[in-house]
Amino acid sequence: MKRHRRNQDIRERIKDLTELISLAAEDLEPDLLAQVSAVAHRAKERLALNPDISVVALVGATGSGKSSLVNALVGADVAQVGVRRPTTTEALAVCGAGKDTSELLDWMGVAGRVIVPEGAGLPENVTVIDLPDIDSVDRANRQIVDRLAERVDVLVWVADPQKYADHILHHEFVRPLAHHSRVTLGVLTQTDRLTPPETQRVKADLTRLLHEDGIVDPQVIATSAVTGDGIETLRATISEVANQQKQEAGRLNGDVDWALSQIAQALGVDSFTATAAYDEWEGKLQEAAIQAAGVKSICQAVQRAYIHRGIRHCGWLPTRGIRALRADPLKRLHLQGDGSDQVHSLPAPLTSEEVLHVQAREASQAIAENRPHTWRSRLYTQLREDFVQISQELNHAISSTDLRMGNKPPKSWRFFNALQWIFWVISLAAAVWLGAIVIARNFLLLPWNPPYWEGLPIPTLLVGAGIAGTVLIALIATGFVRLMARRRQKQACRALRQAVGEVVSREVWVPLLGELQRQERIGNMLGKANPK
Repeated sequence: MKRHRRNQDIRERIKDLTELISLAAEDLEPDLLAQVSAVAHRAKERLALNPDISVVALVGATGSGKSSLVNALVGADVAQVGVRRPTTTEALAVCGAGKDTSELLDWMGVAGRVIVPEGAGLPENVTVIDLPDIDSVDRANRQIVDRLAERVDVLVWVADPQKYADHILHHEFVRPLAHHSRVTLGVLTQTDRLTPPETQRVKADLTRLLHEDGIVDPQVIATSAVTGDGIETLRATISEVANQQKQEAGRLNGDVDWALSQIAQALGVDSFTATAAYDEWEGKLQEAAIQAAGVKSICQAVQRAYIHRGIRHCGWLPTRGIRALRADPLKRLHLQGDGSDQVHSLPAPLTSEEVLHVQAREASQAIAENRPHTWRSRLYTQLREDFVQISQELNHAISSTDLRMGNKPPKSWRFFNALQWIFWVISLAAAVWLGAIVIARNFLLLPWNPPYWEGLPIPTLLVGAGIAGTVLIALIATGFVRLMARRRQKQACRALRQAVGEVVSREVWVPLLGELQRQERIGNMLGKANPK
């Protein structure tokens, strides 16, 4: 059995337990949460109430001799026994003179109090409480025992030779409080009714029963209030255990240990293995959302739409009409690409919820690997819900992302278009020139000869050169448009990936990381509180 820290360290343990309960509250069943919260609250209150005083409770059944044992311990008749008080129905506290225990006893709810003078036999800094009989038919008495058994510092289980194996004592009291072994004593009373061999046999059997109840290294002291046998040993042992509990805060540490063990058992943290890094999973979740949102298809549509619109604007003029007959690749997705699109205007979601379901399941299985079942289920549920519910957010992010595909044509398109028109004007002017010469010669009978260059009429050369120029400019413009389309595709991909990444980070990753860190904080705190 490990030795607990000294009293000053119990404050940190209680503080850590309170924080742990707050962190793990959503993982615990309501009943267990209420129990461990009550333990932490009681421990905090008890630590604030005169921790130098150890309250020792004598717990036993009717006729076990608790009251006689109290009187023998303090050397005075302070507890009524015999005919006048056949059963203990009220808790009675026996306090040493000069010790202010009022506030502590008020907190415990003990109204009956007796002050004994110093040197009367009561160990220093010890208050003894004679509890009501545990087998009382009065339910109120049983509730008093239950409440005080949870609050006192040292537990003394009192049993007589006839009922030392009593089921109520062992199964309803000793076993549930067995985690307080370090501040637990067993007392066998009325040994004056037994022979020495019988006393040893009953004492050994009681020791065995306490061990089976979960008490580690149980101490059992045989006593007789009639002959005084064992009383001094009991008094010294109580003093020793009380001092030890005061130094080590044994009762409070036992309560904290119990609460920690209950939380660990409920969470199954023995199988928990923390994972140090999660950065790669944020990227994987973003890639999954990018795939589900169809970013690759949209980027390809941006490239094709850029080429489509560019050729319509600065392609070869006679064939632009053919290009106009084709549907705009981006508008097929009902996207303008200028960030002005609205989700509700889309005929169908851009994001595949089926893909999101698959990716959420795969990611949750990988992230939650080696974690307790409770945490695996929570991670899977959270990731699935958050990941699938971002479908609308992803649609909005994509539709509102400016892909730089607005209706206003780029300056390069306008330049190529203007340059092509200049050559078309030259060709047209030269054609008009040739037409005027033909009309002048054939209809006006005027001798109008065009100028020549290298034996060819200059107007004819200008017509041919103008048309050739338009074709050349159209080819250059088309090549440039295709080059810029690839660049625009990359820009669109970066913008879309960033938009999707922001949604995933905000709606999925940040909450998920918070849950992962919460779980690891709980695991680390339990590991620290319960070192192997």
